[in-house]
Amino acid sequence: MKKYLEFYGVIRDLSYCTKVLTEDLEIVEYDSFDINSGPESGILQFADNTSLGFSWWGTPKPSRTWPSARMYKTYDLPKIVTVIPIIKDEGKGTQNNDRINFMTLSRMNLMNIYIVLAWYESAVPKGDSGDKITDFRFNSKWVADRILDIKNYKKSALHWNVSHFARHFESVFRQAVQCNQDIANRYGVELHPVRNHLAALDRYIVDGKFDLGAFRSHSSRKSSSSARSEAVTIHDLEYLDNKQKAYFELDNLIGGKYFLNS
Repeated sequence: MKKYLEFYGVIRDLSYCTKVLTEDLEIVEYDSFDINSGPESGILQFADNTSLGFSWWGTPKPSRTWPSARMYKTYDLPKIVTVIPIIKDEGKGTQNNDRINFMTLSRMNLMNIYIVLAWYESAVPKGDSGDKITDFRFNSKWVADRILDIKNYKKSALHWNVSHFARHFESVFRQAVQCNQDIANRYGVELHPVRNHLAALDRYIVDGKFDLGAFRSHSSRKSSSSARSEAVTIHDLEYLDNKQKAYFELDNLIGGKYFLNS
């Protein structure tokens, strides 16, 4: 018997009827908007009386802080933005050193959610450990400027996301790495070596610029490996009637790739 079941499929269409109530979402004026002090999700109101839904992720890895609920709260709004840190290193004393992957881009494209890639410009030591950091703060001006760009953008989230990654992925990635080094130097804390992030970035660069195909290829291999590894890992609180988990590999018609397990 195989250690896990395998399923392969194609997502051909996506249709739904939303039942999300937005009355309780906090309304934030754009002129005073700061992603670091605002709610996890809300409605951003502009001076011309237009608005959009916004949320932010706590890490680039969706299984770490489960950002889906934040996004779903805004899903009944006509335009939705979510802010995702491109890298988050919580210190060498933890295993939490994540970067965004292609599956996240695929998922946001499928859900028609506009992405803002962002970096943490500051953090502080966690206790006296010397190898953990906390209280991460985004570069708020960058986030606000990109949200304003999205407010005026007339094409779909798919178009924005692909263009945004092509234009800004490398520069945001390098900003995140540099800020990690600055935090480590400022407080004398030990973070994970940045060489692994830079090595990953090098694999995404083709002919001197970020290449979405290379990002898809390298990132997807890691995501597939992680999903397969999880499919053979049984946790104490999991109940499996047949003692098997499952691995799912899905494609969609716009180049998206998804690796999941249950």
